[in-house]
Amino acid sequence: MSEISKFQAYKKKLDGVCNENNLVFRFRQKEYPTTLTILPCSGVEEQMDFLSDPSDTSNTSPDARLVFYYKDGELLYKISDTFIITDSLFAKLKNLYKNMVFYWNMYFFRNVIERHAIEEGAMPVIDEADADDAPELPPQAEPLEEDVEEPEAGCDASEELIVQAAEVVRMENKATLALLQRRLNVGYATAQVIMDELEKRGVVGNYNGGAREVLPTDEPEE
Repeated sequence: MSEISKFQAYKKKLDGVCNENNLVFRFRQKEYPTTLTILPCSGVEEQMDFLSDPSDTSNTSPDARLVFYYKDGELLYKISDTFIITDSLFAKLKNLYKNMVFYWNMYFFRNVIERHAIEEGAMPVIDEADADDAPELPPQAEPLEEDVEEPEAGCDASEELIVQAAEVVRMENKATLALLQRRLNVGYATAQVIMDELEKRGVVGNYNGGAREVLPTDEPEE
């Protein structure tokens, strides 16, 4: 299977995931960085407007609810506080974006080389003197599908929010990022920070692909 065929296969998977969750997407590969924008879709008319609007070239437009992009080799994202999404759906969208970018870049490079689209001497060359200092990569990188997104840098949660979150998950007897987003009125990144803190404090268990287990409290019953 060629690179473009694999790209189309992942794009088809993304289309199915979005349809199942009432979402619409735009994969913008004709500019740098290559972005994937996800937006809640309330109807066919809104979906067509979103997909066909060629004038919207901003990654931070008011309509952009969740945007994945690469910058300096790092996968980043922007998400609005009003966009509620489960951690499992977020992981699916992120991994589909990573695969689509990978195979699109492979296809693009192959196409440019085979058609001799770059003049001789114009091919970019990486000079060690121009490269930023960076730690060595691990001997073997994890597969694309198994990478885990880290919370956005600079995102923090107050002690009050963490205490409220503990009360919420114990009352509901379940712990998901979507639940924290709805009940605490916070964004995805903040909910992720809170969930990590709840795990450190022994309130919830490890993430296993679904809702986290709410661990029993050590407080004595009255």
